[in-house]
Amino acid sequence: MSNRDGYRFKADPIRRHARDHGDSVAVIFQGRETTYGQLDQRCNQVANGLVAAGIKRGQRIAILAKNTDLFYELLYGATKVGAVLAPINFRLAPPEVSYVINDAQAHLLFVGEGYDDLIAGISSELTSVAQTICLHDGSYEAWRDGQSDADPRAEVSEHDTIIQVYSSGTTGHPKGVEISHDNFIQYLPNAMDEWGTWDTGDVCLVTNPLFHAAGCIWSYTAFYVGGTNVLMPEVDPALILKTIERYRVTQALLVPAVILFMLQTPGVEETDVSSVKMIMYGASPIPLPVLERAVAIFDCGFGQLYGLTKNRRRGDLSAPRRP
Repeated sequence: MSNRDGYRFKADPIRRHARDHGDSVAVIFQGRETTYGQLDQRCNQVANGLVAAGIKRGQRIAILAKNTDLFYELLYGATKVGAVLAPINFRLAPPEVSYVINDAQAHLLFVGEGYDDLIAGISSELTSVAQTICLHDGSYEAWRDGQSDADPRAEVSEHDTIIQVYSSGTTGHPKGVEISHDNFIQYLPNAMDEWGTWDTGDVCLVTNPLFHAAGCIWSYTAFYVGGTNVLMPEVDPALILKTIERYRVTQALLVPAVILFMLQTPGVEETDVSSVKMIMYGASPIPLPVLERAVAIFDCGFGQLYGLTKNRRRGDLSAPRRP
């Protein structure tokens, strides 16, 4: 599939897969399955909820949470009305969280479990937030489910920003990097030529944090083709192996350190990883002995990815390289 098939906007594949095979599973998170039909409907509800809250095209909403399947509802719901999600690195200190929220000028803030006290402690410093919605006590579901599930079909340009990810801030404050619809739509068909064949039967393992470009872009690949994302809340090498075996994962993106830890996990040789077709890795070099053992254990393709979040104001999603 490519943008020639009519994919001009990031939510278009979800719309299409909801129409063509709405009962297919789009996301699995901690045993909870969401079909494409359900995901599209909930994105519509989020979109209409944002409009009801006064969010206009180009305005930011923010999320502070560990990986959760609700992230996708917020991201793709926002894209349907031209709003922009600004995910916050949950490892940041309170002053940094405050800086990011204010820099994004986020009007709505969605908060995951474990971060209520942090937000309460900086609430007086937040200059733009009009409403905070909790993701773990039923508040979010009540807000979402009170909205219409009709697709808003709002006016959106392929050049509009869809997500504003933040750099690590190693040389100062984190910097917001805008990624547009066409950053994704133009990039993926070319990149996937290098990643091997993907189709609706693929099961994509998502372990990287969704606040990072690697997490949200990688998971979008499965949505693009109509496959299934298996999302993990955080990295756990032993659990990753069990997840691969349980859900018959076919595609994975891992950093070399996690690959090493997986290889050191007791019982790795007995784990059924025969479903895996391709493992992409990046963020650091991989030692040759680690790569050689990984190839022997997984007996699948391996590819090296290189990408830059902050190369320019609009994200540069660079192509993969084979080792």
